Amino acid sequence: MDWKKLASLYKDFLAAVYSAAFHFFSLAV
Repeated sequence: MDWKKLASLYKDFLAAVYSAAFHFFSLAV
C-alpha cells in the first residue's frame, strides 16, 4: 500500500470537500 499516495489523495479530497462546503455556505448567505 502506497501511504504517501493515499495521504495525498485524502488531502485533495478533504480540500475539495472543504471548498465545496465553503462555496455552498457563501451561496446560502
